[in-house]
Amino acid sequence: MDHSDKTKLEELFLYIADKTHEAQHPGLGRIRVAKLLFLADFGAYFRFGKPITGATYWADELGPAPVDELMITRDLETQGRLEWKTGYDKQKIPVPVKPANTDLFTSQELEYVDSLIDRYRDFTGKQLVDVAHEFPGWIFAWEHTGPKSPIPYEAAFWGKRRDLSAEEQAHAEHLAEEFGLAAT
Repeated sequence: MDHSDKTKLEELFLYIADKTHEAQHPGLGRIRVAKLLFLADFGAYFRFGKPITGATYWADELGPAPVDELMITRDLETQGRLEWKTGYDKQKIPVPVKPANTDLFTSQELEYVDSLIDRYRDFTGKQLVDVAHEFPGWIFAWEHTGPKSPIPYEAAFWGKRRDLSAEEQAHAEHLAEEFGLAAT
């Protein structure tokens, strides 16, 4: 991750942590912020053609997670810009001491992040983990390349896997037969 991406990840982490902390919901821990970062970056890639931070995400047990999350939160804490409080059920809640530098983001990006925060306002960290576990990029990485494998931004365009209907299966078998493809 280059310096500008790291800076944008830090600032977006602070921005989301600040906005969600204001809501005073019991499920406002670090995991919730990480899932909102994932949703913001992959959603922006889908909507705008590029992620907001450009961070690398990997397949973590709890869903897609920014690779550099631990590093940036330690840096923010060392800089005196972030504190941790213990919340409900011993959650680690990130509390910004100083506001995020929103000049790094377009108004379109901030509006999109705000809409995600609003959309998932009443979701706990666990509920956002459940949402993340439905993401096709995470499913593929977790099942095929394993934990800590990168998730490409292009996965934002992948559809969810589903079983074929009887008609689709019959059509596929007909095409395989027509083109001389072996059934497996």
